[in-house]
Amino acid sequence: MRQWVVWFVLGVLIGSLFVVSAYPTGSNVPSGISASGAPQSPSVPQVASKLKNGNFVLVDSHTLETLVEKGVLPYAPIFEGNTVYAIRVLPDGKFFIYAGTDVTNPTKFLKDAEKEFLKINWNRDITLRVEPSNFSWQVMVNGKTAGDYMPEATAKVNAYIESTIEWSSYDNWKPHGKLKLVWEVYKLADTDPRRDYRVVDMKTFVWSGHYLYGDSGSGKWQIDTVKITANVRPDGNNVFNLADFGPSHYVNEYNSKTQSTISYTLGTGGASVTLQQVIKLFKIAVDTDGNWVRWTYTFNRDEKGSYADSWVKLEPGYQFITHVPSSPVTAHQKLIASVEFTYNRPGWLDDHWTGSTTIDWIWDIG
Repeated sequence: MRQWVVWFVLGVLIGSLFVVSAYPTGSNVPSGISASGAPQSPSVPQVASKLKNGNFVLVDSHTLETLVEKGVLPYAPIFEGNTVYAIRVLPDGKFFIYAGTDVTNPTKFLKDAEKEFLKINWNRDITLRVEPSNFSWQVMVNGKTAGDYMPEATAKVNAYIESTIEWSSYDNWKPHGKLKLVWEVYKLADTDPRRDYRVVDMKTFVWSGHYLYGDSGSGKWQIDTVKITANVRPDGNNVFNLADFGPSHYVNEYNSKTQSTISYTLGTGGASVTLQQVIKLFKIAVDTDGNWVRWTYTFNRDEKGSYADSWVKLEPGYQFITHVPSSPVTAHQKLIASVEFTYNRPGWLDDHWTGSTTIDWIWDIG
C-alpha cells in the first residue's frame, strides 16, 4: 500500500527574457507575420501543424493564449502591449518562446530568437536531493494491524528543462538602459507518473544606459531603483499558495554580502533543492501580504561596481504550492517589473525615467 498526496511545489526565480525551445528554420521570412511586422492571424490548426513540424511560428498574444486553451502548449506568459512571440516546439514536447514588444523588423526578430535558442542547453537538468524518510504509518483493518509502511522514495530525482521564456526591452528604452527577464521551466522526472511538478527559475537583468550608449551631454543615465512584484493570486484563484520567498530580509547597507537561501520541496516527504545567492551593491526592501511578494532594489549610484559594463543580475525568487483541482482550471499569476533610471548631472537636479513591463502567466491545470 502506498499513501498518495497529490500537490505541487514550484519555485520561481526572477529573470531576463521569455524563451521556449525551438530550432532555427533557416527561413528569411518568418511564418505568421506580415511585411509590416504585425502578426497575421492563421488559424490555430495551421499554427499547431507548423509547430508539430518543428517550424518557428510568430503569433500575437491572443493566438498564444488560444494555444494554451487548446492544449498545444501547457502554459504561456502574456505580455502587455503590442507583443510578438516566436514559438517553436521540439519533438519531445519541450518548447521555446521569445517575446518582443513593438517589433518592426520581423526578420531580425526571428534571427534574434534563433540566436537565443542556440544558447540553450536542452540536456541540462537539476538534481533534487531526497530528504530522509523520518516517518511511517500503520494500517488497521477491523481493529487489527494490517502492516507498517514507509514512504517510497529514491535517493534523488532529476528535473529536466522543459522550456525557456525570454523577454527584453531591447533598445526601446534607449538612452536610459535595458531590462531583460528570463524564465527556465523544469519538469520533475518523478517516479510517480500521476504527479506533475515544475520548478521555475527566474532571473532579472538590468543594464545602465551610459554603459550601453555612452554618456549623454553633461551627465549619464544610471540605474536607481528596481521593483519586482510576483503575485500568485491576481485572479483570486485557490490553486496557488505563496509558500516561501527569498531574499526574505532587508539589506540596509550597500556592498552587503548577506547570503539568502530558498529551498524547493517537492512531494510528500520528498525532494528538495537549495539555491543560494550573494546580495551586494544595493539595498533591498521586501514586502508581502501572503499572496504576493515585492522586492525593491536601491542601487548605490556612487559605486562603479554596481553597474559593471554589462548586465547586472538580480535574483529574487519565490516558491509556491499548486493544489491539483478536481477538474481542469485555468489559473493566473502576474509579474510586474519596473526600473527607474536617473540622469546624474553633477551640481544639478537629477532627471528620472521609469520603464516597466507586466506579465500575465496563464497556467492550465488538471
